Amino acid sequence: DSQYYRVGIGTELPYGKSDVDEQTHLQSMYLAQLCKQAGVVYVESVDMQPCSGMWPLIVQAGLNDIDNRCDSYLSWLDSKRRDAPSILQQIGDVQTATSAVLLATGVGVDAVGIVAAAFGLSRSTFANYNSRLIQQIDQSSVQTVVLSSQTRLRKEIAGLNITDRPMAVYALRQYLRLCAPFTIETEI
Repeated sequence: DSQYYRVGIGTELPYGKSDVDEQTHLQSMYLAQLCKQAGVVYVESVDMQPCSGMWPLIVQAGLNDIDNRCDSYLSWLDSKRRDAPSILQQIGDVQTATSAVLLATGVGVDAVGIVAAAFGLSRSTFANYNSRLIQQIDQSSVQTVVLSSQTRLRKEIAGLNITDRPMAVYALRQYLRLCAPFTIETEI
């Protein structure tokens, strides 16, 4: 949840951040997996020579991988958006019940006021935590923006002559950014 709140599906092709050597290694591992997903016979090697001429296929496999990650993120986002009202309602219901119990037991107005303030703070904290623009926008708008951007960029990428690893990585990173919260919010 915390990663999705902060960065959505992220902007790194392989998951995680590290130094340049490790990042390069992770990227090589990711591209090797895409090579396998593309159905290219792959022999383990550091330089990916068996896959080097297959960059368009690797990019297609990468687009599919990113689509899967983006779909999961959008599903999670919709779930969080749908859960928020019921959680706020539950906090309110517990506040009402707690106040009634406190009043019935005669603990005094001061104690009831303190409990009410605590529940009010809980409600406000939850509402503020869920107040990012992407969580306030209708799901159909988010879906429309993401899917139309994906369709547009897939067409652009299909028209490219991807001949090497840097071009492939650039195309995949551009596509990955389409499902990042900041990109979706900017488009909307």
